[in-house]
Amino acid sequence: MPETELARGAVCRLFPASIWNTLKKMSDVTQTLWAEIQSSPEPVQRELLDFLLFVKSRQVLHKSGVEKTEGVCGGDPCIASTRIPVWSLEQARRLGLSDEAILRNYPSLRQQDLATAWEYVLSHRSEIEQAILQNEEA
Repeated sequence: MPETELARGAVCRLFPASIWNTLKKMSDVTQTLWAEIQSSPEPVQRELLDFLLFVKSRQVLHKSGVEKTEGVCGGDPCIASTRIPVWSLEQARRLGLSDEAILRNYPSLRQQDLATAWEYVLSHRSEIEQAILQNEEA
């Protein structure tokens, strides 16, 4: 039996065929790493795979941008995949907080998220002003 078929048999014990198809398209470095994982005992494989899935989920969850979602924060524009309204970040900045201080207060955000928020504020000034006023009155 060809080596790839043997490897595929081992992979299929833990992964569906769709993942195997992805594995075939990996770089040489990733394939080497995968071979090392495959040669590890199954409990180690499971732990490594849990870790890789965790890392992947963090990448997917931390997409950049601003989004409005009906029913989330009153439909106000928020940093993508969060419940952090852009107006609240702008208000913090107006109150004198530096980007570094804002990032300390919102540890799930990255500098890129703030840059995106500031761009949004510049291009949607009246919308952000209105949201700040509404929330000051509340």
